[in-house]
Amino acid sequence: MSVYGRKIQGKSSKKQDIEETSNKLRAIKQRQGQWMREREEAKALSSSKSLDSLASRGKSTSTRSYSNSELSSSPEFRGGGSKGPFSNPRRKPLYTPPKRDKSNVITWSGHDTGKLGRPPSAQGKQPSSSQVPSRSHRLKEKTYEPSNYSSSKLNSKPNLLHDSEMLKLHSERHKEVDGESFDIDNKSDSDEEIDSRLPKDLDHDMINALAESVAKKLNTKVNTRIDDRKSAPRKNQEDDQEMSTHMCPLCHTLMSGTRHTPMALIPCGHTLCKECLKDCNKCPSCQSRVSSSAENTVLKQIISDFLSQKERKRLEKLEQETRKYVDEYQSLSVRSNALAEEADIILNGMEDLTEQLFQEKKVFKRLEVDNEELTRKISELENQRDKNKLKLNESRERSENLESNYEDQKQRLSLVEDTIKTITQSKERVKMMVHNFAPSFNLDQFD
Repeated sequence: MSVYGRKIQGKSSKKQDIEETSNKLRAIKQRQGQWMREREEAKALSSSKSLDSLASRGKSTSTRSYSNSELSSSPEFRGGGSKGPFSNPRRKPLYTPPKRDKSNVITWSGHDTGKLGRPPSAQGKQPSSSQVPSRSHRLKEKTYEPSNYSSSKLNSKPNLLHDSEMLKLHSERHKEVDGESFDIDNKSDSDEEIDSRLPKDLDHDMINALAESVAKKLNTKVNTRIDDRKSAPRKNQEDDQEMSTHMCPLCHTLMSGTRHTPMALIPCGHTLCKECLKDCNKCPSCQSRVSSSAENTVLKQIISDFLSQKERKRLEKLEQETRKYVDEYQSLSVRSNALAEEADIILNGMEDLTEQLFQEKKVFKRLEVDNEELTRKISELENQRDKNKLKLNESRERSENLESNYEDQKQRLSLVEDTIKTITQSKERVKMMVHNFAPSFNLDQFD
């Protein structure tokens, strides 16, 4: 095969490689867009579930009174000595990190939004430990399901409502509420996708109206998130104030655990921790004499449930943070793969440019040598031309001198010829005269 044939074959193979990499990039961008849509749908679903759970949990009574008879007769607290998975606050959280699927993009299944509410009361029915699965058990049962990219959503018929949802997803995709930053790299891809999905009969006014409505909704969500952030310290302060009522009045320690078990004083009914009760004969609050004491099971269960709920909130928050970082890692992984493909394309182009540059440098060096050779020859020819000019001037001077000599000789020749002609005429005249005097005398013998 000739060099030209090899070059053509190499160019065709490079074009095929570029087409393959562009197809891969297009598929990755399509998968990323599908994943972002599924993520937004999951967020909307989880927010609706959390609102429903908050509404159902909000119906709780404010004050309750408990007696020792109720404590002994209540079947919910008979097994109060058995510790659940969250009864000990010093116990390490039973959190198992979710297993990562090997697929490129994963979604969370079985997501159960954390239910927020006040600590459960003693009169409310508590399910047994066998009926309520622990947090760690629920986390272990949580699995990942790979996203289905062959969904019919990509081929669904576009309409006005779907277009508004697409604009909303496009706006929410590029604004991170926590950091209030925009994802500029994916903006052009999503714009092209939205333009391809929009019907032709939509005018610019309708699109602008949809964009304005989406922006208003987005601002409302951002303000809601900011208010939630501002209210978080207030909620923590309320929890601390509520827990302060469960502190021992002597040692100011939370009445939980074996050493600081809440003990009700008889007959006044005030509560101290078990450790401080050892040295007390009188109630520190009302100064009444202590005849006996009993374990305040109701308060103990309230504190235990509150700590369990606090631990659940902490684990749910940890899970949400983990999910957020997993989602961020997936997004970064998709972008990294796309940029790696683009880097390969750039490297291939750089290799081609390097080869072309090498060949061009060879041509440049060859032309530079030829130019130097031609410059040398030009200088030699210029020197030769100068020499020829000198010789030409000398030859011109000699020619002029010879011409002047020739003219001089020509003039002398004409004078000599005229003189010879005159002498010849004189000889003829003398010869005629001699012939007249002596016809037999021949003068030719004197020539």
